[in-house]
Amino acid sequence: MAPELGKEVAELPLVATRRNCQGQGYFQALYACVERLLCLIQVNSLVVPAAEGAESLWTEKFKFQKLEEEDSTVSPEISK
Repeated sequence: MAPELGKEVAELPLVATRRNCQGQGYFQALYACVERLLCLIQVNSLVVPAAEGAESLWTEKFKFQKLEEEDSTVSPEISK
């Protein structure tokens, strides 16, 4: 049975940082806030549709795992 959006899984559909603002930690700050909020409302996992070029960022830096059948990327359990 596939995970259900809501309590089990949340989706973050689009994330982008302006080129001149990259490397300044803006996304990491945003991601930390989103993660805390999802933990607070007891969501277990986060799904992020990722472009091929951005896949390694999600899998290496944020430790997401690729979902082959969904063509999306899912986070490890949100830290509680």
